[in-house]
Amino acid sequence: LKINERAAEEYCEANLRHNGVKWGMAVLDKMKKDKISPDVVTCSTLMAAFDKSRNWKASVSLLNAMDASSHSNRSPKVHETKWSLPEPNRFTYSLAISTCARCEQGDIALLLLDKMTALSNDIVGDTRTKPNTWVYNAALLACAESNHSPCAKANNNHLITAFGILEKMEN
Repeated sequence: LKINERAAEEYCEANLRHNGVKWGMAVLDKMKKDKISPDVVTCSTLMAAFDKSRNWKASVSLLNAMDASSHSNRSPKVHETKWSLPEPNRFTYSLAISTCARCEQGDIALLLLDKMTALSNDIVGDTRTKPNTWVYNAALLACAESNHSPCAKANNNHLITAFGILEKMEN
């Protein structure tokens, strides 16, 4: 409780508005400095903060860093403990796709959906990254938000993509 009181004091004294990215990165930096690897829940919480602060770049960067870290951890290294990020899962992809949708970054959201689908197809029987209803709904939101942007005429193909997503959901 004392830690929360101190954090609240610091926040009020700084008189700053919410900056999820700054504080989220500070958490990761502190964990790295203390050699504490975050779990997927920690990364998901950070991505939710990035979503609230409408920072799609931070969300996608963390997702990409998680993916890169999980690939580098697959190489066998005996008795070596190092700081790493967890492997992304369906929920972290959904968060990143949702954040992109809210920030009118439909193309990036759809690229993430494609990457997620490819990952789930690469490893037979692995359902950690297989898109589900939550992910498809986030992708549909990305299509809808993209069609409301100022350059909607250039993005009308998102409507066709939305129909493709609905078809995948039926299967």
